[in-house]
Amino acid sequence: MNEHELRLQKEVAWYESGFKPEHILNRWPFYSAKRDYSSYGVAKQRLFAVASAQLPTPEAVLVAPSGNCHDYSFIRTVWPHAGITGIDIAPYSGPEKILLGDILHMPFGDKQFDVIVTTLFFHHVADEGFDQYLKEMFRVARSLVAMEPSRLHPLFIATRSARKVFGNITGQVDHEHPISVTQLAEACRVAGYSSVHTFACSFAHNRLPVPMRPVVNTLRHLAPLKSLAWQMGLIADS
Repeated sequence: MNEHELRLQKEVAWYESGFKPEHILNRWPFYSAKRDYSSYGVAKQRLFAVASAQLPTPEAVLVAPSGNCHDYSFIRTVWPHAGITGIDIAPYSGPEKILLGDILHMPFGDKQFDVIVTTLFFHHVADEGFDQYLKEMFRVARSLVAMEPSRLHPLFIATRSARKVFGNITGQVDHEHPISVTQLAEACRVAGYSSVHTFACSFAHNRLPVPMRPVVNTLRHLAPLKSLAWQMGLIADS
């Protein structure tokens, strides 16, 4: 088994059983599944609102990786007539039709899709490098919509230290960590995208109490602070 195959095996194991709900820091008041789900929802609403305003209405959208298909409802809200295809390395048992496959070697034709959506993926491959994945994404789709955690968010800096004390309570894969979205944007340009736009999706970390979220997210209006966001958005067009 080569290094890439080992990585895929770790990712599937993480997807199936990574999070440790029994840990005290993964319980209320430090964490709740509802808070986590809604926090990502707020970030993705912002992501797709910007994407729909900047990109032509697509006919075909690829979600890679598709995960639990959380992105599908947001895509259908802004692009209700687009056909959606999903691909992932982990089996999926929900109502959507998902292809089982590796994003590095996708079974699609050149520019078969108008848009590829990839959220919370690149921070799993930062140590491997973005280039080979972006090359394949650029091949199969005209535009890219991405969302990733920024390594400059203050709470990420704090949790890195906390992990040394409390251990890996969220079951993160060893090669997973927040990234520099500036570096991802530059890699997009190298891959061939002619237009790349980055922006803040949400400053409100998924462990932040819900009532604090609207206040914290007023920071989205301050462009100089965007790199400090919890989740950053990126739109690249060819």
